[in-house]
Amino acid sequence: MAVPYIFITQKSLPDKEGVQKKVSYARTIANHKANTEELAHNISKRCTVNPADVAAVLYALGDELKTRLKNGEIVELDGIGSFRLIAGTGVVQDPQKVRTKDFTRRRINFLPDKRLKTTLKTLSFIRKKNN
Repeated sequence: MAVPYIFITQKSLPDKEGVQKKVSYARTIANHKANTEELAHNISKRCTVNPADVAAVLYALGDELKTRLKNGEIVELDGIGSFRLIAGTGVVQDPQKVRTKDFTRRRINFLPDKRLKTTLKTLSFIRKKNN
């Protein structure tokens, strides 16, 4: 199955003379959003576990992931990748006065497993009409 893409056209940044040109580039788009129920159903077809049990494990995995990230741990799932919490503050005048509320830049970083990353090399793409 191919990954769909569309073309986006917009004005470029101004050049030295202040002239903006139209530029086009391709951008991938999602053609489907798989939810937990669908994943559980499909996973159950590949093993001896029923969909309800798979879903229960996926929900428990989500809870475990939250707990581990809250503890500052890296969570590594073989064949999928690793998740880690990254947080930071703005400029700090007095390190002794840094508090939890000062960590405003919070995000979860995902680094794909090498095996998952290799699928990028085998992707094919198909153009879809822009709406």
